[in-house]
Amino acid sequence: MEGVVKYTRLNFFVPVPEVCNLEEINAILVEQCRDDMKRRLRGGTGTKAEFLVEDQSSFIPLPPAPFDACRKRSTRASSLSLVRFDDNDYSVPVAYAHHDILAKGYIDSVVLCHKTTVVAEHPRSWGKQGIFFNYIHYLPLLERKPGSLDHARPMAELHLPECFDTLRRRLVAEEATEGEGIRGVYQGTPASGRLFNGPAQACGGKRGRYTSPQQRCHCPVPYSTAINRTCNV
Repeated sequence: MEGVVKYTRLNFFVPVPEVCNLEEINAILVEQCRDDMKRRLRGGTGTKAEFLVEDQSSFIPLPPAPFDACRKRSTRASSLSLVRFDDNDYSVPVAYAHHDILAKGYIDSVVLCHKTTVVAEHPRSWGKQGIFFNYIHYLPLLERKPGSLDHARPMAELHLPECFDTLRRRLVAEEATEGEGIRGVYQGTPASGRLFNGPAQACGGKRGRYTSPQQRCHCPVPYSTAINRTCNV
């Protein structure tokens, strides 16, 4: 084994490959490994690929489920719907505050599960003491407290298209109270991975009033795809 590691390091990683991501380096390594299968070992009578065929007869069966290459940690979501993993805090939907969460740390992502359901996923941070929000997780709470729109931390880094400012001004002007107007903005915010009628009509006027394609807003809206998959625990 030590000899294989040394050979791999000297032949595959010298000079150090210049790549943009893990997918690129993995593709390069796969191709190099396949080429290496054609190599004849010193003192051998065949190629590595030919010896592999002989060895496969002695292999044991693969496990029924693939190995989940991650670090798992059982934890609990705080009252702020934050889950701590590796000294960083990641958000989950407010419905899962005070719930048990299984955090799974992969090389490039953190997947958060409640029982057998994936409830959130974030890019993994290798720094320390960071806080990472997904604003979609907090929309149900903010809809009940519309006055928090301008001050809520999960919304601080959110840059909505200009049409949402137009929507907000019109709703605030047309509703009986400012709070009701701001609440209408949430009706036009992408939530749970889908778009309500609001953003499609944000440049057309009050929600529900304009429905023709010509009156819709086609501004690009940042949102996350809904997570509806099973968590392999």
